[in-house]
Amino acid sequence: EIAFVFYNLDGNGYDNAVAVNPFLNQPETFTQLARMMTRMWSSFIVDQTPNNNGVTALKWPEYTTEDPKNIVFDVNVTEQAYLEPDTYRGEAIAYLHSKYFE
Repeated sequence: EIAFVFYNLDGNGYDNAVAVNPFLNQPETFTQLARMMTRMWSSFIVDQTPNNNGVTALKWPEYTTEDPKNIVFDVNVTEQAYLEPDTYRGEAIAYLHSKYFE
């Protein structure tokens, strides 16, 4: 994820015994995904929403306990991302949300 978020297309720091450049010999969708992720992170830092800064693909929804969804980044789908229901530890997340965010 780090190489994508920081748009590290050259793979700096990855050519060693334990890691390889995640973009090496990969299709253009890897670069497209990196561009989208970089824009979303930058937009979140500047505007407190990941949906600005030239983001034209899928919009990252605000997380709610009423309709919990995660965004999944995937180079193998047309938009490089999709939404899925967040069913992981739903009861625990609802508890934390009720104690700290309401």
